[in-house]
Amino acid sequence: MRIFAIAIVAALAGCSATNQVDPSRAAGEAGAPPIDYRAQIVDSAKTFYFDPYSIKSAQITEPFLQNHITLGHFWAVCVRSNGKNRMGGYVGLTLDAYVFRNGRLIERSTHPQDYCASAAFGPFPELESIT
Repeated sequence: MRIFAIAIVAALAGCSATNQVDPSRAAGEAGAPPIDYRAQIVDSAKTFYFDPYSIKSAQITEPFLQNHITLGHFWAVCVRSNGKNRMGGYVGLTLDAYVFRNGRLIERSTHPQDYCASAAFGPFPELESIT
C-alpha cells in the first residue's frame, strides 16, 4: 500500500502546468523578447479591464522565459493592479500574466500564479494613466 501511495504522488508531481525552460528550444519557439511589452499591455487594457481608466497600484515584471505544457516556450510578463468592477468598487490587487511570442502579445493567461509566483515587480505608471 505504501508503494502505491508513493507511486501516485510521483505520478501527480509530473502533472505540473509549467516545466523548466529548454534554452535550445526556447529561442525558436518564443522568439526575441518583447521590446515594447509595456505599450502592448497598456494598449490591450481597454479589452482586458472593465474600467481601465480607474487602474491604480499597478506593478509589472520584466519579460522572462517560460515553458508551459500546452503553450510551449514563450515570454511572460506579470502585472498586478487594482481596478473597478461593474459595481464601481475597487476589487483589490489582481494578478495577470501576459504571454508574448515573437515580440507580440498573444494572450492574457488564465493561470498567472503558474508564472508569477516568484517574479520581481516594479512600478507600472503607464497603466495607471490611460487616457
